Amino acid sequence: MTAVAGSTLVRFLTTDDVGPLMELERQKWTDEQATSAGELVRRIEAYPDLCVGAFCRSTAVGSLVRLEA
Repeated sequence: MTAVAGSTLVRFLTTDDVGPLMELERQKWTDEQATSAGELVRRIEAYPDLCVGAFCRSTAVGSLVRLEA
């Protein structure tokens, strides 16, 4: 699934996204709230159809959309 609306790209996450997602975790969450890289990989691999990201095409800034099973 990939959708483009204006400058926003919405797509399923892959394990290649973990590095940038960890940067987002560190910026937006406290140490107690943030998840680990290993846990992100586990979630993406376990629920590939439920892990979605929204990315600004001009700045490459992303947002994780967590869909819980």
